[in-house]
Amino acid sequence: MDVTQAIENKILKLGGYSSSNVKNYSATKSLNFAQGVNINTAPVETITAIPFTFKYQDALGLFGAENKFVKIKLNIQGEGSIFSNLDIQLNSFTPVWVSREFGTLNDYDTAVIDFSVDTSVSGSDYVSSGTLDGLSDIQNLYIRIDLRNLKTGNQYLDNWFDARIYTKDKEEFFEDTMYIGPEDHFYIGFHARNTKRLPYNVEVDVGREYLSFYNMTDQQRLLTPA
Repeated sequence: MDVTQAIENKILKLGGYSSSNVKNYSATKSLNFAQGVNINTAPVETITAIPFTFKYQDALGLFGAENKFVKIKLNIQGEGSIFSNLDIQLNSFTPVWVSREFGTLNDYDTAVIDFSVDTSVSGSDYVSSGTLDGLSDIQNLYIRIDLRNLKTGNQYLDNWFDARIYTKDKEEFFEDTMYIGPEDHFYIGFHARNTKRLPYNVEVDVGREYLSFYNMTDQQRLLTPA
């Protein structure tokens, strides 16, 4: 028996209807319309370059869903995301832009990077330079994850909202910082702890720091999932 359909049929017989208003999912028994109300149905966000910040602003609770989960999947191909801010340092270095444009600008000809050239061949007066991504030569790479609950400024609402990191095994992590591999995934859970409509403001930083497992301190190693 399809329980959802049975509930909807009962509502229709009583003259009601299934509401798609996110604020009324719970009250109208229409949670089947909600996304990510449990960790098994969490929508997926994929990230391929670091650093990157996910920003979440919404509301939970009261007549709507009281929980929301998001799955963040890492498939890190390199550093220097085009979406990153140039004033944010990464591993103590400030990123720079690499222009892909062609032509002359301000009396300067744009340089072209040819990745197909054999950089092992040297000229008479120079040695060819190579392009090396900062991640490619790190063995047993780990990426730092930071969860930040920025709150809304209303303590009477903020005290009843909770955000948590969950490991790829769907277990709650004990800290707001975690180190995982470049092809791992994790979950963020948003939880309303009271019967109110609770707004939230949460950010998740991915890749503000990366390093080899062999270079980790004991404290950092404790922040890796078991």
